[in-house]
Amino acid sequence: MRQAHRWLLFLLGGAAAAMVSSCQSAARFSTIATRAGEAGTMPKALAELPSPLREAVVRWLGTPYCRGGTGAECVDCSGFVQQVFRAIGISLPRTSAEQARAGSPVHDRPAPGDIIVVVCRGNVQHVGIYLGNGYVVHASQSRGVVIDPLPALVPAEGTVQFRRLLPPGG
Repeated sequence: MRQAHRWLLFLLGGAAAAMVSSCQSAARFSTIATRAGEAGTMPKALAELPSPLREAVVRWLGTPYCRGGTGAECVDCSGFVQQVFRAIGISLPRTSAEQARAGSPVHDRPAPGDIIVVVCRGNVQHVGIYLGNGYVVHASQSRGVVIDPLPALVPAEGTVQFRRLLPPGG
């Protein structure tokens, strides 16, 4: 898995991840955030998502973070992922660790709509939804549901895994 992690960081220009020195909360390392309604347009990063999934994600952008949250008033990372997929008829377990085992592992290139799992020292630290083109939507502890570049979520000692829930072609 370490080799896949290095490949992704190289592919995505991992300067932000290289600056991180330890495994802490992945959301703390975000450098770019995109919230719903910025500049009056939908973020370009969402363009690759299948339409029903994109609509579900857009509804959650800007939702505040709270540990254990699963509702519109506040949400944590796994609650966000669970609720987005529930909106399109896919049932997921509640915790990040359980979601890290859902669907099928992705061994080649991640696709828009795949779950991204950040693992540090063997423990699942964070989950989000891969948007394609190197971006992820996730629930940041400090900023709520935002879009960030993938390398910004991965601590230097961390690895990335992807899980596929959607059939080919979305």
